[in-house]
Amino acid sequence: MGRIVAKFGGSSVKDALAMSNCARLAVKRNARIIVSSATQGTTDELVALCDLEGSWKLAQERLKVLEARHLSIWEDLKASDTCLEKLNELFSRLRSLCHGIYLLNDCSPKFRDRILCFGELLSTTLLVEAFRAQGVEAEFLDARTFLKTSDKFGAAQPILEEIASHVQGSVLVSSENFIITQGFIGSTLSGSTTTLGRGGSDYSAALIAEAARAEHLEIWTDVAGVATTDPRLCPDARPISEISFREASELAAFGAKVLHPTTVWPSIRKGFPVFVGSSQHPEEGGTWIRSEVAEYPIIRAISVKKSQVFLTISTPEMSQTYGFLAKVFDVFRDHELSIDTVTTSEISIGVTLDEVELANDKLLQDLASLGKIEVERGLSLVSLVGNRIRHTPGLLESILRAINGVNLRSICAGASKHQVCFLVESEEAGRCVEQLHRSFISS
Repeated sequence: MGRIVAKFGGSSVKDALAMSNCARLAVKRNARIIVSSATQGTTDELVALCDLEGSWKLAQERLKVLEARHLSIWEDLKASDTCLEKLNELFSRLRSLCHGIYLLNDCSPKFRDRILCFGELLSTTLLVEAFRAQGVEAEFLDARTFLKTSDKFGAAQPILEEIASHVQGSVLVSSENFIITQGFIGSTLSGSTTTLGRGGSDYSAALIAEAARAEHLEIWTDVAGVATTDPRLCPDARPISEISFREASELAAFGAKVLHPTTVWPSIRKGFPVFVGSSQHPEEGGTWIRSEVAEYPIIRAISVKKSQVFLTISTPEMSQTYGFLAKVFDVFRDHELSIDTVTTSEISIGVTLDEVELANDKLLQDLASLGKIEVERGLSLVSLVGNRIRHTPGLLESILRAINGVNLRSICAGASKHQVCFLVESEEAGRCVEQLHRSFISS
């Protein structure tokens, strides 16, 4: 059997009991490379510390709470004094960095990444002890020694050839012990700490699996795999036993929370399957994501991406001219933003974005230089994901019939054979999902 990489999310390592469950699960499945997130809620606490630029007293209070939480796990694990020394050293360094924010009254993206990395370093220091408590030898490995990235702090891009070289020369592939390392964090070629962005632990695990030439990757979270839709929106949602790479990629990109959108890319490149399951209830099974699956239904699942805006740029100059679209896309490129959907008319272009992106006033200013800007908020992007979608006669008509009476702000179809999506007002999204699920999946 080849190497197995297992990634555990924040809810899977939230306390000593959860960590012990992870250790037993990894040993049972012989997953020798373990990638862990920070304990649940820790990254949010660290982000808050970064934003307390002028309040050292409040920062100290938050640090005490964070320290107490991790020391409680140490105590419950009955971990070693050596582990305690490492935890104290980490908190001492974190405290010094936070004091630096207070003194400078500033936290640059580079400095922020140095602080955010402590969540994963703390959790993996403790997770090693959870394995040793099971009588299993485990080694701690700092991901920054091998996961090399660009210097775009806060959203670093992996340097694949460097990662492959460092992983192949590391204990990840040479040791017979269980190796515990971190998701989310990496370093530049010069050694500066970086992060891959929120949710980047899944991506880290996939990159490690790719570089280590793993047999497969396991993503352990708090739900038993991928479902046909969000069970909170539709009680008829059912588990999916297997799904193709392309379907999973579309689902992740358009709102499914189980996987980070980038996770599937390495598996597509190398062809290794990915399993998604619940660390709390592994007996419930999960979802296998593979290059080839037994069945290819027209509609596999339905996802919802909330907090969307529809941004329209209009100008008569767009009519009968070339280059206008390029200018619009250049603005989004310069601001390093991706667009989910695009629609055009003779004199306007409409795009969907996450609402949080509009906090950037400079983006709107740059777009306003090209034409009149209109922004519609309070929208959700509903996506149907499956197979042969653009080649199935009458499918779009059936979709529209299923949600008759719902005002569709925008429809995007034809670009992908795996997906069709449309914008609706957020209060209509749940009803849309239920009606579509009843028409195309439940029945």
